[in-house]
Amino acid sequence: QTGIASTTENIKNLKQDLVSAAEIRIGKKLDAQKIKVADSFEKAIQNLKDLMTRIESRMAKMQSANINIGASQSLLETAKTNETLAETELTNLENLLAQNIPTVSTSTIRNGERKTILQNIKTESEKVKSAIRTAQKSIIQVVNSLKTESPKEKATSTVKTASTTNN
Repeated sequence: QTGIASTTENIKNLKQDLVSAAEIRIGKKLDAQKIKVADSFEKAIQNLKDLMTRIESRMAKMQSANINIGASQSLLETAKTNETLAETELTNLENLLAQNIPTVSTSTIRNGERKTILQNIKTESEKVKSAIRTAQKSIIQVVNSLKTESPKEKATSTVKTASTTNN
């Protein structure tokens, strides 16, 4: 009897160790996924910031050339506001991602908590996507406005040099 009881106890302990190891692996994968999601949004927002910086530089050149860019400036302010909103939504998402997400268990309470947290993350993720898209659309409006205000001005940042040919 003692041998069977100790073997049963060993099997139970082994099962618990395997479950714990699986939960740790799942947790690590989930943490890596969280980081990946946040990083992709951060990169998108950084790209928007870089683009706005380039647009500001272009606008400064146009303004120094006495080209009226008033409408574009107000559109750029709107784009900056939209980008700031995207950053705020990203911060909210990162705060949600920082939470410990309970692992799937037999407890309906823990599963309910898990489902709620994951649903909140999904909702906030959609808000971030939407805010980034809105900021992108605002930037497109700025660029289109600049094109109409200065049809002669090319949207390139390279300096054209005169080429010479030998005849």
